[in-house]
Amino acid sequence: SNLCVESCDFSENESEMDGGGIWFGRPRNCEDPDVGRRLSVSDSAFSGNHGMVAGGALRVLDPRYHDGDVTSVRIARTSFSGNAGDYQGGAVQVQTYCCPLWGSCPEDCQPLTVDITDCEFEENEADGGGGAMSLNVESDLDLTISDTTFDANGSDSSGGAVRVDHERSLSAWFTDCSFVDNYSLAHGGTFYIHLDGGVSPVGETLDLSFERVILEGASAPYSTAVVYVTGLYDQCPDCGVISFTECEVVSNTILYGSSVMGVVQVPPTSTSLISVDTDWGEGPTDNYQHDIGVVQDGEYVTY
Repeated sequence: SNLCVESCDFSENESEMDGGGIWFGRPRNCEDPDVGRRLSVSDSAFSGNHGMVAGGALRVLDPRYHDGDVTSVRIARTSFSGNAGDYQGGAVQVQTYCCPLWGSCPEDCQPLTVDITDCEFEENEADGGGGAMSLNVESDLDLTISDTTFDANGSDSSGGAVRVDHERSLSAWFTDCSFVDNYSLAHGGTFYIHLDGGVSPVGETLDLSFERVILEGASAPYSTAVVYVTGLYDQCPDCGVISFTECEVVSNTILYGSSVMGVVQVPPTSTSLISVDTDWGEGPTDNYQHDIGVVQDGEYVTY
């Protein structure tokens, strides 16, 4: 039930479905749902791979309807360059099912852990979102990314570098990373995060932390060059926290401008924004947009 990939090179592979380099998981109608799945990738390289649906280099699919082992995806010291996914996840796409097609979500659906450290994502592309990485998760998600670079990844939809579509609670920590020159042709030049409880919401929270992270040179045509969060609405007050600590957020661009959305866009009644020792540039000269919005001294302000 586990897969360990170490010191491998996946180059110029193509799949007519998912996972140009690796497809890991089991079908959604698997009769043995209690078998856990753990994936570990280290000291490897994925370049020029193509998935005609999702996950240009790597696709993880795991339906978990019952209590079972916590599923984890761990990637270390691995490079992803020039991969493409025709739908989501130019390099990596992870999808877990917890809720059945009809009815409510089970309370015992186990969380997913994704841990990425000391990796490189460069010039990966996805048509449907998440130029470097897409996570479509129905269980609680703990996402940790450290010492990793995301350069010049792009999406024809939302989330130039990372896209997360999520059903429950999301905790994400980005530490000592750089996101440079990523772009989206819709929302979120760097990040697009959509939280949605679905037909029978079980409650969702957001804890998004950036520490010593460089966010530079991102672009989007209509709204939000860096972080775009949607789905935490008024019925969930104080459910979300986004913090920036010792970060650099400069030279990001909204191509056409908007009166309300800027470098960071979140539902204001449900999400708190915290800024500590973070450089937000010098207004429109570094982060350009009409009526640009940023976090300053813990408050969302506009120039």
